[in-house]
Order: sequence, then structure tokens, then C-alpha cells
Amino acid sequence: MTAPVKIQLIYAPDDYVRALKFIQGRTFIMRHALEFAVISFACAGVAYVLTAFLNESVNDVVEMLLVFAIAPFFIVGLGLSIIRFLPTPILKWQISRQIASSPAMQAEQDLEINSTGLCGRTALGSGETKWSAFIEVVESDSDFLFFTARKFALFVPKAAVSPAELSPIRAFILANVDHEKVSLQSH
Repeated sequence: MTAPVKIQLIYAPDDYVRALKFIQGRTFIMRHALEFAVISFACAGVAYVLTAFLNESVNDVVEMLLVFAIAPFFIVGLGLSIIRFLPTPILKWQISRQIASSPAMQAEQDLEINSTGLCGRTALGSGETKWSAFIEVVESDSDFLFFTARKFALFVPKAAVSPAELSPIRAFILANVDHEKVSLQSH
């Protein structure tokens, strides 16, 4: 039996930003937002070129197509691209403000990964999430993410974990989560 892994950590704004970006990047719309904008822009260009060569009655139809069909896709794609790629400093600032306003978020957390699940304790409270609550577990380059919903995960920064603790964490995950729902890095 593997001994419990005990980790002491204080989450930094960068940890939350990194985990949030990882989770957002997994959604179809966010993964392909830039492509929506580029394809819409290309379609708008083709439609514009067509208006230069077609007669007046067809121009009205093409202009309506540009305004009501292609432009919204371009705006949505561009907006989602901005959300995905630009706001890291803004997001970090917002999370920093949340941490500064919350004694619970500022407290050092004692996390234990064991045969029953993840147990977190601070001076202000404690909580346990059993292995059966996780619908997916992913190991990224920087974190272990324990998903309890498609877009929500508890996460453990690998920077808070010693190299010797990585194998026991992976062993607990593999022993307690359906292998089809696990994506670990092989080390």
C-alpha cells in the first residue's frame, strides 16, 4: 500500500491563471476561436471580391450575407481569441484581488492525497473529495488537475510536489480512477 502524499502549498495567482487557461483551452470553442475569426475574415474577403464583379441586385444579397452571416462569426471568433490569448494580466490582477480579499485563499493548505481521495486542510477549514467524485484526472506539464465536472477541477501545482512524490501521486490516481479517464505523463 502506498503511503499518503502530504503537500504544503499556498496557491499563487499564477497557479490559478495557469489552471484556468488549461481548462478553458480544452473546450472546442476556445481551442478553435482563432480559426473561426480567420475563416470568417476569409469568407468576408471572398464576398467582398464577389461584390466588385457582380451586378447591383446580387451585391445587395452579398452585402446582407456579409452583415448578417459572416460578420457575427468574425466578431465572436475574434472576441473568443482575445479572451483566450490576451487577458492573462487582467485575469491575474482579478485573481490577486480575490486572494487579497479572502483569508481562506491566503492560508497555507495541507493537502493529503491518499487511498480515499484528496483532503485539504487550512487553519480556517477542511474538506475531502473522494476518488469517485473525479470524472477525469489530467497531468499537465505544470499541474495535476482533478476534474469534478467538465469545466471545473481541483488542481495541485507540480512545483509544490517533490520529484519523489510524483510516482506515488500517479499510483494513487491509477489505483482509484478509471484508466480511460486518466491522462498522465509517462516518467
